[in-house]
Amino acid sequence: MSPLDLFPWAERVIWRDTKLLSKKVLPHSYMDYFNKTVQRLDTCASMMSQPIHDSSMGNRWEDLEFPEYKAHCGAVVDAAIKRPTVSDRLETLVDQCQLMLQHYEAEPRIDGTMFLDRTLIDSALMVWDMRTVRCKKYIPDLGCSWLDEIHCFSDRDQVSFGRALDASGVSVSKKLPNGDQIFFKDNRPTVHIARPDCHWYFQALDICYGPNYENFRVAVVIAGTYQRFMFSSNVEHVLAPLVRQSHNVDLYLSLTTAKTNSYRFKGSFHPDPLLNGKDGTELKDTIISEVNRVGASVQTLFVSDQIDVDNDPLVTPMFRQIQQKYANQNPLEYFPALDVRNDEVRTRNAVGNLNFLRLFRAVENLWESAVERERASGKQYNYILFLRDDSLWFRDFHLSGVVALGGDLFIPACDARDPPRDPHELCDHGMVARRGVADIFGRYFSTVFKLDLAGCAANLTDSFTKQGKRGCNTEMILKWTADTHNVNVTRVGQGYMQFQRSARVQTVNGTITECFHKYCQSRHDPLILGTKHADMKLCKSLELK
Repeated sequence: MSPLDLFPWAERVIWRDTKLLSKKVLPHSYMDYFNKTVQRLDTCASMMSQPIHDSSMGNRWEDLEFPEYKAHCGAVVDAAIKRPTVSDRLETLVDQCQLMLQHYEAEPRIDGTMFLDRTLIDSALMVWDMRTVRCKKYIPDLGCSWLDEIHCFSDRDQVSFGRALDASGVSVSKKLPNGDQIFFKDNRPTVHIARPDCHWYFQALDICYGPNYENFRVAVVIAGTYQRFMFSSNVEHVLAPLVRQSHNVDLYLSLTTAKTNSYRFKGSFHPDPLLNGKDGTELKDTIISEVNRVGASVQTLFVSDQIDVDNDPLVTPMFRQIQQKYANQNPLEYFPALDVRNDEVRTRNAVGNLNFLRLFRAVENLWESAVERERASGKQYNYILFLRDDSLWFRDFHLSGVVALGGDLFIPACDARDPPRDPHELCDHGMVARRGVADIFGRYFSTVFKLDLAGCAANLTDSFTKQGKRGCNTEMILKWTADTHNVNVTRVGQGYMQFQRSARVQTVNGTITECFHKYCQSRHDPLILGTKHADMKLCKSLELK
């Protein structure tokens, strides 16, 4: 807090907390980081903003539109209750938060935020520029005020920073187009607070401020039904964050409008409120308008009654072969997933296989459109997100944090399931693919017809196959595909891909509610739900109309 006292000879000082030892989050070059922050913006100091995250905002994070001082105080108090030795007296901390909130409560707000909200920092990384007379005077003034707050109140330095910054004489902050904030003193930029998206909870600091940071070209491919499509969630937590992270984002979307019911639970799906009651041109216009609003582009938008696979040139000969082998049987009971253990299972499997074929026929149509777009522009996409229509996102998606894990295909681990996932399965709820392997999964419909599915089933135990009555399920087929093509698969925690396959349904009392259509959780880096969704249940456990 007082670098000039300790290092009066230094031109630059960078404070790094020991909790940031991981090389995944630290700048590869401190000088580059300095130049991208205080040097570029002509400030005396640079700090990192607190993000909306359960570690910084507690279990209320999901209800917040911006990092909030009150919520941060609550999170710090809760942590102090759980670990009494981590801080000094809890009563002092509570008093401090209450006094700060009372002091700033009456001030004019900017975009709904009070001064304390806009000055929330994570003090684990701080950069000081001590090369000028101006900054050599300002930095000790700020540090002295900050230390006064800590000596008078609690040792939780982040709780007192806003008050210290105010006492240092800074004036109205300016929010830059990328989300960074600059605080001015005497009409000069003085303190920089980096935008929350850049926090190390989400990605390495070089992603935002590295010298060689590359903007990715990203295609988001979604196929499904109008009733199931979680449109608002994908716009706000996938498309918008990708744009804010400086990526070029194109959406490829295929929706069918025929009414669909789930065979997993009674009741029917209800459309996203933004799309409810819209069809035809109005439906397309709404989708395009909302996507454009957040800075992404709709490259392809197919809306049809249903995806026809009955007359597909790949399906017809395959089904003819199955009918020749199994006379008077429904081919959909055998391909692509084989399961003929009993009549009930046959019926369910036929529905699942038909949905599978329709889904990936639609995905392949979109992918061909994306490839054509690449040819026309002369540039390939770097990454492709293949997402389900019923993906409800709870937090912003950070692509760079995922791909930094290394690999070619990134898939939710979903390894906290009970019973455990079969070792021959890969979760098929969604994936991120590097361009080098994207053709395999963009053309997954065609890929499946070329697979040796008998070879896939040969790896399974007799107790699973039931003497040949059951073969690889769709998640086993996905793993078999990845293995066949030597794809380097990285299983990531739900904390990196923070969605669940969900539905909007109507309960017996007439209320429209969201529930988990399928639930996936990971043992490491799990998804932590906030208070808004803490009571969300599995759809099959609800009484539905």
